[in-house]
Amino acid sequence: MVEIELLAAGLLERTTNGNGHDLVWVTDAGIAHLAKATQDNRQARSAHEALGDKVVQAMLRDGRLVWTGLNLRAKVPGESEEVTRWKKCQPDVFSIRNSSRQEYLEPSLCMT
Repeated sequence: MVEIELLAAGLLERTTNGNGHDLVWVTDAGIAHLAKATQDNRQARSAHEALGDKVVQAMLRDGRLVWTGLNLRAKVPGESEEVTRWKKCQPDVFSIRNSSRQEYLEPSLCMT
């Protein structure tokens, strides 16, 4: 689907080589579009990362244990006891209280 949209927008071109195979390449307009999209994504990611850093610093000041870049799984109730489903998530920040007692951990997920 992506290729079709890019072809329709003139960002890709399609030709057939001597062996009858279709070839697709990025046009000059496509290269300019990809360069701008990459720049926009970098700027958005930089702002996102800066916000995440502020959240981490605030949690650390509160004495919490903090992790970033974790991949977590949580058990989700299924339709029956025999059905087990798992939900994956990757929060920007994961934190727990600094405690050795499970009931006091107060886990916190932050999606900035």
